[in-house]
Amino acid sequence: MDRTRAETEPPVQKVGGSKDAGRNPTAQRLRQAVRAVILDPDDHILLVRFRWSRQPSANGLWATPGGGIEAGETHLEALRREMHEETGMPVAELGPLLWTRTAHRAFSGWTGQTDHVYLFRTERFDPTPALTPAQLRDEGVQEVRWLSPAEIAAQNAVFAPRTLPGLLTRLRAEGPPPQPLRLEEF
Repeated sequence: MDRTRAETEPPVQKVGGSKDAGRNPTAQRLRQAVRAVILDPDDHILLVRFRWSRQPSANGLWATPGGGIEAGETHLEALRREMHEETGMPVAELGPLLWTRTAHRAFSGWTGQTDHVYLFRTERFDPTPALTPAQLRDEGVQEVRWLSPAEIAAQNAVFAPRTLPGLLTRLRAEGPPPQPLRLEEF
């Protein structure tokens, strides 16, 4: 029986959790998340600029759209929800998994986050987030826009991951990696 990737994608399993945390207060609680590298035919990338009050960079942090996987969601279900909320882009199926990245920074009861980053190629579109401007601000979203490869290279900005400009250059030159990269930096 043929099964789609969505059917075979395991639901999220938190590392640690309240049961473990009671016995081991240092147990890691890594939030699982999905993100999308969205490229148009000219290799412009759709990015989200986040800004939080505790963030050191006055210009914010540019990252790929996406977010946390809710309990019971598959990667596909979470990406559908996140893309709808932040960009308005419909997602029919998962693209190739480009990389995973784990950042160990405490926030909202988590000890860090593991991102699973998928590639999507699409025609350029005007982002139309389903979330209201106030809801986006509450999530730290300041801006959603397309950036050209030249703009990425010239930006005096902070990216997540920090090596995003180099990863995009490699992606354009070599295509998706045969096996997902495992990034160890923020």
